[in-house]
Amino acid sequence: MATGTERPIYADEVGIAFGRHGDVVLRSAFQPLYAPQQGQLRAVAVESFLRPFRDGTPIAPRPFLEALDERERTSVERLAVEMHSHNHSHLDIVGLDHVLGVSRFAPPAWLRRSAGDTVRPIASVRLVSGLTVLPAWLAGAGLPIMLGSVGDAAPDPAIIRSAKPAIVRLGGAWFRRICDSQQATRLLRTLVSGLRRDGYKVAVEGIQTRRQLAAALDVGADLLQGFLLARPELVGTAATRETIELASQLSGGGTAVPLSGEGRS
Repeated sequence: MATGTERPIYADEVGIAFGRHGDVVLRSAFQPLYAPQQGQLRAVAVESFLRPFRDGTPIAPRPFLEALDERERTSVERLAVEMHSHNHSHLDIVGLDHVLGVSRFAPPAWLRRSAGDTVRPIASVRLVSGLTVLPAWLAGAGLPIMLGSVGDAAPDPAIIRSAKPAIVRLGGAWFRRICDSQQATRLLRTLVSGLRRDGYKVAVEGIQTRRQLAAALDVGADLLQGFLLARPELVGTAATRETIELASQLSGGGTAVPLSGEGRS
């Protein structure tokens, strides 16, 4: 049964929510964020992603969203927040924070109302380098903010000082490039130490190899995310791993290659 007419959300036979936009079915996927604790990586949060399907076949999320006009995208992004918030209860691990991406289409004040008391939302915001103030809709939202740059860019200190986020996210493309240089990794360690000293937690995304995992641990990152640790999975199709033993994860070699068309939303 649909829960509304403007942003219809349906539930399958086990109660997992999905949405529709025209002939596209919208589903929720989740990827854990892990914190290093006593020789383990423990899941402490999940990040939600929109996964659109047409005729049962997945389609790339970013091109799908970019093809929508503003009114349609507003509807789809708000529908996604409602879906993700509802589907949080279907995860195998309880007590996780929930990272929900926001934009001018789905500001965090609305996100908080949608999430209600069922999840502890963290508003994930990505800003291009050079923008020194946050959009007005973030002011007074009262949500913890995870702030990250767009693309292959370093975190902008001016934005961080202005936003005062709870978490600074280091983008995967930028972090992986830094890992290729020992000198750059030493500078990264200084950056992370400074951020933590100023009271920010640091998250590293896009970890694909054991070498990158070791580097993220070495520089002191608080939160770790990436295909090496866990892929985004459709809710209800795979168990979320609660803990990962670091010794076994760091042994051997290998690379986790992202699937074509993966996108964030």
